[in-house]
Amino acid sequence: MRQTHDKNAIAIAEKESLGLLIRGADELRSVLRVSESGFNFMSRAHNLRGRDHYLYAILDQIEQVMMALNLSQDWFEDPPTDPPTDDIGRRLLRNSFSVVEREQFLHIRRLTEILVDLINFSQTNSNVHYDHYLLYKELAEHQRRKLDFDRYFNCDNLNTVSAIDLTKRSIGEAEKKLQLADCWYLDSRNRKPRGNSQLASFKVCFDNALPYATKAERLVLGLYYGQAYREPSQSIHLNIGGLRS
Repeated sequence: MRQTHDKNAIAIAEKESLGLLIRGADELRSVLRVSESGFNFMSRAHNLRGRDHYLYAILDQIEQVMMALNLSQDWFEDPPTDPPTDDIGRRLLRNSFSVVEREQFLHIRRLTEILVDLINFSQTNSNVHYDHYLLYKELAEHQRRKLDFDRYFNCDNLNTVSAIDLTKRSIGEAEKKLQLADCWYLDSRNRKPRGNSQLASFKVCFDNALPYATKAERLVLGLYYGQAYREPSQSIHLNIGGLRS
């Protein structure tokens, strides 16, 4: 009876925590000047998206984590009371835990990326920097697509070439209102105007964020890059022959 009561209490607490995430996201959305239809319409707008659009997208990620936790609750509601002793049972149990671990590490890694970016944006908290950041992320996607066409088909995709040109022109317009030296998301070794820079690696952004992080944020991020990002990545990617988590 005591065990059943404890399990019910835990289940209620978990549901309340998940509901808190939704309510918190809704409360934050209420102060953003973005609606769902406006968000979808502006997703590819240049020089117009700004901070509200970026934060709306971040809140999407928070809600997706909540949904994933809700779906994975079944794995933890009834822990095995009699662990299997045969080879097949032990193997299936080990792989079941690996599936859950992999999914959770995926969300941990995404949330770590979000927190690092938000900490860094605290130093460049202006609409033009959010626009510039989003434009560079979009440009990187177009450039990777262009490289794929060059490598695998030995040709150019005219739509991709046109998109790169448009995005670079939009980046140039944004840079009239900011200093490249402040753009922490660009590789500091070779910052060039009008879309000719490279995005900084996540490790660089992580190291840049640490001096600005609060004690609580440092605790969430972890003590170093490996703990915060490399170890979760090992559980997400194929890791045959690598170190186990």
